[in-house]
Amino acid sequence: MNTSSNGSPKQLQWLARGLGTLTSVFWIFSLGKHTLFDPANEEELTGEGILLGFLVVICVIGVIIGWYREKTGGIVTIVGGLALCVFAYISAGRNQWFAVLVSGMPFLVAGVLFYLYGQKTVDSY
Repeated sequence: MNTSSNGSPKQLQWLARGLGTLTSVFWIFSLGKHTLFDPANEEELTGEGILLGFLVVICVIGVIIGWYREKTGGIVTIVGGLALCVFAYISAGRNQWFAVLVSGMPFLVAGVLFYLYGQKTVDSY
């Protein structure tokens, strides 16, 4: 489905792609810089850090899938985003809701947008 009369489905697709990609780049840069390029990083890898990395990888994979198969990518990104929201809430010492808003919520929103676009394209056939 290219566009409707007002172009909203295509805008939904590009909003999902943009938000998902921007969030993915932020997280990849943040985790990559912290683990690979920080010479002062003498901390040992913890279970919490491994779990965070795993959840981010799941979300990023969901966004990549969403570029080609919106509904499937949306489901993967929603699941990963929800898990990242729960993880952020549990692991944040203070300001749990802020941690949720900046970590998992952008992936969750992008996943919902991917899913909605995928649903619209399936319904139009």
